[in-house]
Amino acid sequence: GMDELKEFALKYKGSHRYHTGILGYAACQTRFDIKFAVQRLSECNNNPTAIAFESIGRIYKYLAGDPLRPLIFTRAPFEGSNKLTYMVTPNHEAEFIIPNGPVNFNDAELGRCLKTRNSYYCTMILVLGVIIQMKVKKSDSPMTHTTDAELEANFEGARHLIPIRALFDFMGCPITLPS
Repeated sequence: GMDELKEFALKYKGSHRYHTGILGYAACQTRFDIKFAVQRLSECNNNPTAIAFESIGRIYKYLAGDPLRPLIFTRAPFEGSNKLTYMVTPNHEAEFIIPNGPVNFNDAELGRCLKTRNSYYCTMILVLGVIIQMKVKKSDSPMTHTTDAELEANFEGARHLIPIRALFDFMGCPITLPS
């Protein structure tokens, strides 16, 4: 009843609608991996249950257990860059410079689909080091070599990057450097 909803709102420090709004914003901005769960939970906004509130708690625990993917964009100029340092071996570190503006990363492999021998490829677009768009797709036909598969992935990534750069232009944040 109503008393139970008040108890859950106090326990979770906000109404069900409040939390689905916060999580929905995070899902749309940087954490697309929670979109489906948040959408399903938002269907309970008019009549939340104990299970719906517990599910919100589970999503927060999932996010807290994954500190390497941020929930917000950092405040940084698009013209700058960030340095990513990672361990290659226990005794060897490597650095990777990621521009802050829109960046397109792609990768492909050759013929992993056993049924069709088509290639799978992945494209990711990052802004300020945060993934804003990601797509994994199977090629329409078998690739003749790995370069062919990599070129298809690169073309697909560029096809998604062009409207994102245009959106930055439209919002008054022109990107002067190449992506």
